[in-house]
Amino acid sequence: MRASEFEFCRFDKHIHLREGFDCGVQQLNDFLGKYVSQQQEKHLTTAYVSCKATDDYPKSIYGYYTLSANSISSSEFPENMARRLPSEQAIPTIKLGRLARDIKRTAAGFGKLLIHDALFRAYKVSRNIGILAVDVEPKNDKLVEFYRSYGFL
Repeated sequence: MRASEFEFCRFDKHIHLREGFDCGVQQLNDFLGKYVSQQQEKHLTTAYVSCKATDDYPKSIYGYYTLSANSISSSEFPENMARRLPSEQAIPTIKLGRLARDIKRTAAGFGKLLIHDALFRAYKVSRNIGILAVDVEPKNDKLVEFYRSYGFL
């Protein structure tokens, strides 16, 4: 699979087909299937999906991730960074909340496309408002290593 085969865009329940998506983690499948529209309508998060650029409507989802505004304490940064940050204020970040790929439609490595798109979007936002970092909360050791492989601390 080549990156040029896919488009990345904001999830739209009228365009994107959620049925059949399976990342192997029920919680992530359920979020896409049941809650993503509600969360977007309430402006709690925004989901971005990857679809084949050539697919007709509705478009099958090959992967997705969510972004939302966040802030964290400077004490959560590595010590060498934290000492240069104000300790009395929350540090603005973009939260990469969920990230999943359909295990039936994609191969290992597809997450890299999702990460790159998410970081590019975060970078564009950071050019217009104060954002110091993208933060994640990996749920297990395997995910910690996944994010570290992309430069997360």
